[in-house]
Amino acid sequence: MPTNTNRRRFIQLAGTGAALSVAGCNALQSDGTATDDGSDGENSGSRTVTLQIQLGQQAQRQLQQQQLQAQSQMRSGELSESEMQAQIREASAEVYGEAIDSFESEVAADANITVEDSIEAYGVVLVSGSSDALIDSLSTDAVGSMYPESTFEQARTQAQQGTQTPAGGTPTESGTDQSTTTETEQSTGTPTE
Repeated sequence: MPTNTNRRRFIQLAGTGAALSVAGCNALQSDGTATDDGSDGENSGSRTVTLQIQLGQQAQRQLQQQQLQAQSQMRSGELSESEMQAQIREASAEVYGEAIDSFESEVAADANITVEDSIEAYGVVLVSGSSDALIDSLSTDAVGSMYPESTFEQARTQAQQGTQTPAGGTPTESGTDQSTTTETEQSTGTPTE
């Protein structure tokens, strides 16, 4: 019997599996200790994680337009490179700020998840809640990915130091500075490899 799994569903499942792995929820670990504490999950305690906010298509187009406009102004000599980068950072923070506000409003009614803090420049929020509520948050359109709590602290440090990753990026996991971006990264918000 042929399965009818579309690409979007596959990516959702793969993303959820990756998020579970990153969050340390991998039940297949075999270090000799039991990973099941015997509870049914009701009182499994609160967890704190970093969520990367995902922009809607309209917001992505708006940000990309602003980035292209800033790049065009730099090429024509109206802006220096540092002014262009500052303008792109401001536009990114504004668009992500709106997306974060929308996400905060969405989860405000849910007693199982709480937004603790946010960094608009990176589009990340620090949230705490039950494991189930955090995993369920991945099914919302506003959440792109989940990272450990330490990722938020790295983002905070980089934001305070004034370094910036590409729009929509997260701070580096290895702690190295990746503040330089290519023109493609700046216009699409996606790192090139």
